[in-house]
Amino acid sequence: MARILVTGAGGPAAIGIIRRYVEVGHDVFAADMSEASAGLFMVPERNRLIVPPGKSHEFVPVLVETCRRLAIDILIPTVDCELVPCARAEAEFNATGTALMTSPADALELCLDKYALLRRVELAAPVGKFALYDDKFQAEEWQFPVVVKPRTGSGSRGVLVIHRPAELAVVPKDGTHLVQEYLPGDEYSVDVLSTNEGEVRACVPRERVKQDSGVAVVARTLHDPELENYARFIAQRLGLQYVSNIQFKRDRKGVPVLLEVNARFPGSNCITIGAGIDMPVLALNHAMGFGIPENLEFREVEMVRYLQEQILSKGSLRRTRGARWFSDSVIAQAS
Repeated sequence: MARILVTGAGGPAAIGIIRRYVEVGHDVFAADMSEASAGLFMVPERNRLIVPPGKSHEFVPVLVETCRRLAIDILIPTVDCELVPCARAEAEFNATGTALMTSPADALELCLDKYALLRRVELAAPVGKFALYDDKFQAEEWQFPVVVKPRTGSGSRGVLVIHRPAELAVVPKDGTHLVQEYLPGDEYSVDVLSTNEGEVRACVPRERVKQDSGVAVVARTLHDPELENYARFIAQRLGLQYVSNIQFKRDRKGVPVLLEVNARFPGSNCITIGAGIDMPVLALNHAMGFGIPENLEFREVEMVRYLQEQILSKGSLRRTRGARWFSDSVIAQAS
């Protein structure tokens, strides 16, 4: 049994892997910046932790000290803004006896910069037409509508469909946004399982049939060699490790075009587990020193997702506030 700490306990990715690790009997700790995060209440009260925001300079020192005090075996960050700071501090976590289940910092930084990512793979995989929205951008060279999104960001936040050049006036022309051709076809996510040496062991494509706030609520897995090959190549080229998620959308000619790469557990990993590839368990076993089998096969299945409530006893939220065990002195000592 491993002692596992999962951050971002309010997000769908964390909730999915917390549920799976609890099911197989591991000692799971859940951490989040908010005491009302649902994932906290999937673990025993003693295992609920409130930590500083991932963007805070206090986040990593507190997390390192938390792992030391609680003798955490495996740390799994699940929030984009936490990934690079944790990866940069891998040696500090290792010194406490904690292994970090994530890709290397340089790969994470590349995936979080959508423009740099597309430039990295554009000669080897379909990426469609794209450009930074800055002083060099020429609207007359584009077919509208186009898609504009922040160069860095997640969860479909800030994504706009621009139908006419005049509508670009609402977007700052400073290179912080990316313009991409509008892709009218079906959208797919490919869950990828890799070794800690970047060797891909499984690629599971799924069609995102219906989405809500950037998360698939209706999906189906499918065998698509083209999607699998593109995802495999991109993951290996970027040096991704453990579990990642690569998103595509078909263009007007039906070609699957790369949208983005999420170098972390996806929010819909549950359907991949249901299809027969238990990526959370396989990745965890690998982080603990075991290999990942080759030639993993998956089934074509379908998924519908719905909200599920947790009814808590009176005072549960108040008690969770008490999980904020760190103090200014602990932060200073950890720093």
